[in-house]
Amino acid sequence: MAKDVISLRLQEVRAQIASAAGNRSVTLIAVSKTRPVEDIVNALDAGQRVFGESRIQELRKKQEALAGDPRADEIEWHFIGPLQSNKAKQIVRSGALVQSVGAVRHANALQKSAEALGRMISITLQVNTGREPQKSGVLPETFATFLNEVQTLPNLQVRGVMAIPPAGDDPREHFGLLRTIADEHELAVCSMGMSGDYVEAIRCGATHVRVGSAIFGSRS
Repeated sequence: MAKDVISLRLQEVRAQIASAAGNRSVTLIAVSKTRPVEDIVNALDAGQRVFGESRIQELRKKQEALAGDPRADEIEWHFIGPLQSNKAKQIVRSGALVQSVGAVRHANALQKSAEALGRMISITLQVNTGREPQKSGVLPETFATFLNEVQTLPNLQVRGVMAIPPAGDDPREHFGLLRTIADEHELAVCSMGMSGDYVEAIRCGATHVRVGSAIFGSRS
C-alpha cells in the first residue's frame, strides 16, 4: 500500500483512539500479518513502532528483512496467532510479547524454551469469553487457576489478558468481562478490539488494540 495512504490511515486511527481514550494511554498494535515488509517500513516512517504477527515464520522473516533498518531495535513485536508447542523456541527467540497463551501446555513449552535460551518473555493470557469450542483460551471461571499455574513459571511474565469476541455478538459484553477479569487480578494489559470494534473496546477499558485492515486495507 502507498506510503501516504498508510500514513493517513494511521493518523485517522490514532485520532479515534485519542478521542475514545480521553486521558488514558492506549497502545496501537498495527497488525501486519500477511503484509509485505514495505508496508511495515511505510508505517515506521509514519511513527508506528508496535506490530502484530500471527505466524512465527512470517514474523522472523520480517525481522530478518528489517535487520538493516536503523529503527529495527525500536520495534515492539506482538505474537497474536495460535500457539503450537513445537514453535515455542522460535517464538522465544523472536523476543515478541506472546498474546495468545491459552493453555498450560503452551505456557510450559514457552517456559522450557525460555529457560534453555536464558530469556524472560512477556505474555498475556487468552480468555475464551464466548465459550467457543474452536477458539483457544481458558474459560472465565477457570482463569484464576490458570493464572496461578502460569505464574509459577519463572521465565514467563504475565502482563495481562486478551480476548477475541465471537463474530456476530455485541462485543461490549465480552470487553466488559475481560476488563473485569484484568481488574480482579490486578493485571495491567487488557488487549481487546480490532479494526471493526476498537473504539468500543477502548471505551470498555482496553489498554491495547489490534488494528490491521483499518491501517493496511483489506487482505486479498
